[in-house]
Amino acid sequence: MLGKIKNQHYIPQMYLNVFIECENKLTVWNMSKDIILQGQSARNYASIKYL
Repeated sequence: MLGKIKNQHYIPQMYLNVFIECENKLTVWNMSKDIILQGQSARNYASIKYL
């Protein structure tokens, strides 16, 4: 499929924005790898392509 990939959020970004710290970045816990990722964008989390 050609064109722009649609990234749809199953948790709206406005809900994720409540947890944003400094510089519009989230701290995320990756449960499967048991690591903490700091400085992540809400745009990249809680979403699936073409949900």
